[in-house]
Amino acid sequence: MSQIKTSIVDTGLYVLKEKLRKDQHLKPTNQLPSETIDVKRLDLSQDQVFWLGHSASLIIFNQKVILVDPMLGEYASPIPFMYKRFATQRPLDLAEFEWIDVVLFTHNHYDHLDKTSVLKIKNKVGLFLVSVGMKKILTRWGVSDKHIQEMDWHQDLQLGNMKIIATPAKHGSGRGLFDRNKSQCNSWILKDSNTALFLSGDSGYDQHFKEIGEKYGPFDLALMECGQYNPHWKEAHMFPEETVEAVLDVKAQRFIPIHWAGFALSFHPWQEPVEKASKKAQELNLAMDTPMIGEQYRINQPNATRKWWRTIDK
Repeated sequence: MSQIKTSIVDTGLYVLKEKLRKDQHLKPTNQLPSETIDVKRLDLSQDQVFWLGHSASLIIFNQKVILVDPMLGEYASPIPFMYKRFATQRPLDLAEFEWIDVVLFTHNHYDHLDKTSVLKIKNKVGLFLVSVGMKKILTRWGVSDKHIQEMDWHQDLQLGNMKIIATPAKHGSGRGLFDRNKSQCNSWILKDSNTALFLSGDSGYDQHFKEIGEKYGPFDLALMECGQYNPHWKEAHMFPEETVEAVLDVKAQRFIPIHWAGFALSFHPWQEPVEKASKKAQELNLAMDTPMIGEQYRINQPNATRKWWRTIDK
């Protein structure tokens, strides 16, 4: 399911056409707001999520510190001037962590797996859990082999009272010209006796969401991909309305849209994903929460969030 094949010619023509368009509003005109996280004073007694922008998040779950796709670098590309991060104050400095229990990577694209970020934490992590085929990248960057475990779809791992399950995603992988789709793409589940979270990673909309919901649901919260879509990437990325349908498919009570407000990787206005998802969620009476970057979000006692993005360009 993760092997996505798109026409390079068609995609190239689409990109060229879109680059010639004007007034796309791909990036915010002002700096995005964020809250600073003191990683040395984290409260491990309550389950919580801190969205770090784009797809990165810090999760406190079952008294463990978990990072998901912790890409906090400046560029989502091997070429420094391409895909620069939107102007924002970083919510945390990865180098300040004293210990991280688990790091989860969904796949190896540059906007999810960043060498500079990994180097800051590589000696402070109990376990890197990655999709099949990713281990060799981390070992090449100096991560100890004994701290890395590849997990195939539907494999699970018990860490104390917490279970981590690797689940399918419909996406592609690759960091260069010769490794396209040589590694897998995962979504992830975190669950204990009280709470269950679904982390979508990047994925096109397909039957696997319903299958995940039927096999592992319901979920208290989903962090669901919402952004960086276009018609030629439909197999690999969801449109916002599909994001909401996927939340329903996995049987999540609430969701936080991710994969937006970080980089302009496609050609839609930067706020469009969250606006369209918000409208669709309201139509279907589904709870969508939108914490600011770095804002504490309590999983079992969700705090009220606001439409903060609407004030950025005024």
